[in-house]
Amino acid sequence: MRWLLYAEMLKLVKQSKTYYAITAIFAIQLLIFIMAYYQGSAILDLLLSNLRQSFYFEGKLLNGNLIMYTVLNSLWFNVPLILMIVTSGMVTDEYKDGTVQTVMLQAVEKWNILLPCYSPG
Repeated sequence: MRWLLYAEMLKLVKQSKTYYAITAIFAIQLLIFIMAYYQGSAILDLLLSNLRQSFYFEGKLLNGNLIMYTVLNSLWFNVPLILMIVTSGMVTDEYKDGTVQTVMLQAVEKWNILLPCYSPG
């Protein structure tokens, strides 16, 4: 099982789509940092306009904690999207290489292919 994981990780590292996905994540995070630097206070005033009627805010609310909170919450959308891109690239490469057809023509139960850790009996 360890060698199978090693082989899959090696294939993943060799793909250019993996590096595109990592670059996309860093670009999105950089964009969030730039927007927080230039327009953070305006966005913060817009978000807290209802709360300013009830609460008194003192000091700077735009700090590293708020920016990291925004970055981490943006990953809930970005990471699954990028993982779908990388996974579809891996499946497409396996199909182009004929690996899928070769595996499906083998006289092996398909459950053993889909769940390699499952071994009945």
